[in-house]
Amino acid sequence: MNNSSILSRCIQGVTILLAAFNGFLTNWAPPTQQFSKLSFEVGLISVGSLVILLLVISFRKKLKASTNKWYLISIPLILGGLIVGMLYKSTLNEYVIEPPGESNPIIIGNTYTQGAASYIKLFPDKPVNELIADHGGVMNIEKIWTRASINAVQSRLAVLYIIFVLLTVSSIFILAEGKVHEL
Repeated sequence: MNNSSILSRCIQGVTILLAAFNGFLTNWAPPTQQFSKLSFEVGLISVGSLVILLLVISFRKKLKASTNKWYLISIPLILGGLIVGMLYKSTLNEYVIEPPGESNPIIIGNTYTQGAASYIKLFPDKPVNELIADHGGVMNIEKIWTRASINAVQSRLAVLYIIFVLLTVSSIFILAEGKVHEL
C-alpha cells in the first residue's frame, strides 16, 4: 500500500470515527457565543486525530508481536481521558449557564467587574440569572464579568475539550489496533 493510499484510508477512518461520535462530541462542545466559533477546535481535533492515527500505524511494526503492549499503552490514555472529561464537565457546570429567555447557554467569567462586585456585596444571595437580568441581560455580560475572565474560561473549556476528544480518539485507535493483532 503506497503513502497516498494510507493517508486516504486514514482520512476516511478519522471522518467515520468523528461522524460516529458527532452527536456526543457536539453536545459536549463548549457553547459558542457571538465572539466565538468552534471551527478552530473542530479543525484541530480533525487534524490531531489524523496525526494520532498515523502515529499508531507507524508504531504498528514495532509493537506487532504483543497485543498486550497495545492494551498497556491504552490504559493511561483512557484514565487521562476520564480525568480530563470530569474536569471539563466540572468546568462546564461551574461556568456555563442557561439564562431564562435565552435559547443558548452562555459562558460566564470567574472575575467580577468592580461594579458587579459592589452590587454583589449589597445582594449576596442574588442568583446569577437575576444578576444578569439586573445588568441588562446577556448582551451586557461584560458589565458583570471581565472580558479577560470570560476569555480565560472559554479558553480553558476549549483546551479541556480538545484534550478530552484527542485522548478518547487515541484510546479507540490503540484499542482497535490491539484487537486487530489479536485476530
